[in-house]
Amino acid sequence: MASVTGIVGGLVLTNSPGGNPVDYRIAATGGIQSGYGTAIYENSPVKISGGYLVAAVGTASGDNTGGIVGTFMGVEWTDSLSVRQYSNYWPASTTGTNIVAYYSQNPYITYNVQANGSLAQTTLGYEVDFANVSGSTTTGLCTGTVNASTAVGNGTQRLLQIVGLIPGADNAWGDSYTIVQVRIAAHQFISAVTGIS
Repeated sequence: MASVTGIVGGLVLTNSPGGNPVDYRIAATGGIQSGYGTAIYENSPVKISGGYLVAAVGTASGDNTGGIVGTFMGVEWTDSLSVRQYSNYWPASTTGTNIVAYYSQNPYITYNVQANGSLAQTTLGYEVDFANVSGSTTTGLCTGTVNASTAVGNGTQRLLQIVGLIPGADNAWGDSYTIVQVRIAAHQFISAVTGIS
């Protein structure tokens, strides 16, 4: 039973049979503006703003200029000593040159993510927002969960749509912290879709 929170933080790419999540990774040259003051953790939702990748708030109301584009997958840059740096997250206010950010942008891929509460099977097709988009500077990973209390069916726009349950003996519909599969419902590159009931 998924009775422990924090097992799957952020949007983790689903590894389809025979597939590799890295195959979905896009390299964006100059993808983050030097000095950008907000940390972006691996598996955090990101959006494009002003030609750069920026951290997403994680809610439909907070990311109301087209939604999000995908999930953050690491970054590299040249520091002030001309040393090439590689990191799975963007440390806030980092300055550098030749910045290359990696992220997913395919609107049709699915992600694994844990809820901060219980999700019943009746929420299949519903949409949810994040409870918070946070992360760990120790691991560089997003620790955010989706907000089970925002699950809503047809007619209301959220960021993510629940499309399945992560299979396994330790996860089931109705568990305390259900782990689900989602896709981006409010994607910056295609028209948004609302949930189904």
